Amino acid sequence: MIRRHSDLLRDLATRLPVEDAVGLLARLPAAERHRALAGGLPDWGELREAVVRWVAAHGDAASQLAAIGAVPQYRFSRRDFVVALADAADPGVRTAVYLHPEADPVLRRRMLTDGPYAHSVPDTLRKTLLATRSRHLLGPARDAADPAIARRAAGFVRGPRFQPPPRTPKAVHAWLTMAVPQRNDAGKRAGLPPRLGPRARRVRARLAASALELWTAADWQELAALHRERPLDAMTTSRLAGHPACPAHAALELLRYAPPAGFFEIATHAIVSGTLTWDDLRRHAVPADAVLRTFAAQSLTADRRAVLGTTETTKHLVEQVRSRVGDDPRRWWALLVLLRREFTGTIGELLDAAVALAAQPDNVACPAATEPAGSPWTFLLSLAAPESAVALVPAIAEILSTSAAATDGEPETPAAEMLRTWALQPMPAGVVDGFFATASVCQLVTLAQRFARLGALTDRLLRLDEPAVNAALLTSHHLPAHIRRRVLSGTSFATGRPGSLALDSSLTDTTRPLPGWHDSNIRVLTHNVTTIAEALRARRNLRVAYQLAGCRRLVELGHLELAASFTARTERAHGALPHPALAEALRRPLAVGDRGAALDALRTLADNLFRRFLTLPDPEELEAFLEVEDAPDWAVVAEEMRVRPLSPDILAVLAEHGHDIPDDLARLLLTTAPDRCAPHLAHRSTELARLALDITPLSQENSGRRFPAPWLAPCLEKGVLSAAEVVARGRPAGSVLRAFPAQVNPHLRADMDAAIRDLMARHGPFTVDALQVVAVLAEDFAGTFAELLDTAIAATAS
Repeated sequence: MIRRHSDLLRDLATRLPVEDAVGLLARLPAAERHRALAGGLPDWGELREAVVRWVAAHGDAASQLAAIGAVPQYRFSRRDFVVALADAADPGVRTAVYLHPEADPVLRRRMLTDGPYAHSVPDTLRKTLLATRSRHLLGPARDAADPAIARRAAGFVRGPRFQPPPRTPKAVHAWLTMAVPQRNDAGKRAGLPPRLGPRARRVRARLAASALELWTAADWQELAALHRERPLDAMTTSRLAGHPACPAHAALELLRYAPPAGFFEIATHAIVSGTLTWDDLRRHAVPADAVLRTFAAQSLTADRRAVLGTTETTKHLVEQVRSRVGDDPRRWWALLVLLRREFTGTIGELLDAAVALAAQPDNVACPAATEPAGSPWTFLLSLAAPESAVALVPAIAEILSTSAAATDGEPETPAAEMLRTWALQPMPAGVVDGFFATASVCQLVTLAQRFARLGALTDRLLRLDEPAVNAALLTSHHLPAHIRRRVLSGTSFATGRPGSLALDSSLTDTTRPLPGWHDSNIRVLTHNVTTIAEALRARRNLRVAYQLAGCRRLVELGHLELAASFTARTERAHGALPHPALAEALRRPLAVGDRGAALDALRTLADNLFRRFLTLPDPEELEAFLEVEDAPDWAVVAEEMRVRPLSPDILAVLAEHGHDIPDDLARLLLTTAPDRCAPHLAHRSTELARLALDITPLSQENSGRRFPAPWLAPCLEKGVLSAAEVVARGRPAGSVLRAFPAQVNPHLRADMDAAIRDLMARHGPFTVDALQVVAVLAEDFAGTFAELLDTAIAATAS
């Protein structure tokens, strides 16, 4: 409950001007304010900075403790509350600051040596330091002004060979590279020697005792030189580069010779700690390959991008790429060659070198890729001007082909390079067009297997009418049932003609089960007679829906004798027995070889089974039926719903599998079971989306937390609803504020923010009292957000 309420207050505060948000926080009742701070505040921006200043200057001890407790304990956290409250007057707050895991050694040492309260350590903290064995806490205490604390730390925190911790760069480097046996109980039991390597907490303890803040710039430069000669491991380098006293030039040198696998962690740790900025990386960090990989990985997570401020730097990078490389395919070819050669300079030097290489008349072979995954070249290509990207990729492919032929090198394509990173970096439309223009069937299959998702990319792959691609899509992803039927029946997505496409062997080989969620029984939907017959014989307990579909496909293909062979079976030992109703329905038509009568009998049986499955409590039979049926009689559903209430599970299965369900039935299902049916139906049209908006809450509760209703995002992404409509009509009001946390969907969150601010501007201005009413009522207010604003204004009108 605390977390839910604090999230709501935070979501309201982020939509207000900074001064109004801080004023609201100040006017909240103490208990409400403590709950808001305990739940955490936004991780970036002016609002965060203003709240930190207010809590440090005006907050009571409970507010300050709540703020400290909300500082997350991971490497992307914000330590501003910890730093701002280190000199708080309240002893309990200072104790909480010192003991917080995000308090760095420099801050702790200052608190005990030359801080304003260094000679009056809080009793609780003093007792803790005199009793603890934690080197993280005692390392900075060796220099404490309190003699007892200093003696305790000096007797417990020691360097190599029980000497005082080293303080010179050479000695510290040697200490940090000294191997530490890892605890490995399994190895001990097996009689194996312990693994060696610096343990995370031991390295932190060593750094805590080394007083690196006393170093000069020359000392840090010496450490960087020692690191160049004997590189430290990634975790140790990350701690050093993110040390509050580390100068930027030293951090860049540490980063330069860091292990490649740890580059991202070290760079981001240094940025969060304030040692480096993203612009420092763009302008000065090397090698360019690792820097670009860091930008590509960071751009995936919108909350980190906002927290760490990459947006402005990315704009500069885009300008840099478009101005230096532009739409010249030879320069893009040169970029790929240089990156494959493991270019060691900065991003700017890389772009300049590409311009120079492209100007040379002779082509050179493109080296083979050495990294197992990821492509900084593709990330750069995603920054190219959208209008030029479509033509760039085929032109680059031609240059690569020419250079490979001229140098007897291995052929290389841009499509192969793109596939190395597609999962990590969504590509702009122009780059995707270029990929499809140059990709081989094998590369398209790889794309379908790894990265395709429901939506435009899947549709585009299906429209290729390539059997191997279709098989890769069907076996790698959970496609809708009607698409699975089209693929298995060999129906062309271009012409709509069934049986016109060959089937890949992975779909027809009944000895190989289909992967994951796919029931191999769906092979009865293929147009391969042998596959259908074997699929009917393969399973002992084959549901009647699959039996019916297999027999119907055999009859449609003119193989009545195979359908008759199955329906005449009486021995279960070698597979499924035919369902009695199916055997009876086909007995006479198959006996006389009447294909039309057999199809009519199967159609009648399907209608009867559909009506019966609707009334069952378990939806599994209905789900199997809708998996194989192209056009069930939807009018039967409305008839049955008028006679008796259907199970919510049954209604949800109908909504999920009914891609061609009539609009009137869709409205009936949605109004009957809105929570179960809205995720499957609301996005189909504006009418259904608005109906869901009017009758379904915008949020759902799970484990004490509220989350956006699952149908809302698809409606906004598809354009059947606008953010303004959601804000104006959505209810309850608190759900409007909570919809789409920034880290989940930043684009939709931005649209919602703009719509909420616009609505508030039209209803405002608001006094702090009115905002306080909004904050207090929002959790339980059942009406719309506009109604909540009107209520708050009326309640505070003088």
